[in-house]
Amino acid sequence: HNDAAACKALLRAARRDRPDAGLIVAVEAVYSMDGDEAPLSALADACLEDGHAALVVDEAHATGILGPEGRGAASSLPRPLRAAVLAQVHTFGKAA
Repeated sequence: HNDAAACKALLRAARRDRPDAGLIVAVEAVYSMDGDEAPLSALADACLEDGHAALVVDEAHATGILGPEGRGAASSLPRPLRAAVLAQVHTFGKAA
């Protein structure tokens, strides 16, 4: 949970068995219970380093609050890291 080093290790392990498989790393931008934010930069970097992994970010608790114009935490990533983001999920049910 929110451990980019562990994510990299899991991606490397998955590559040993399936070197060309597409992998998805799914995270919440903000975890509602404590308000912890995912280390999106480090996770996006892990996906880019892997070469076949993509990041899916649940922005339910970030929509309207984080990122430029409230577009979510992943929108704040530098452009090179945003290339790792396959999708931002905005439910709008919990938006500010």
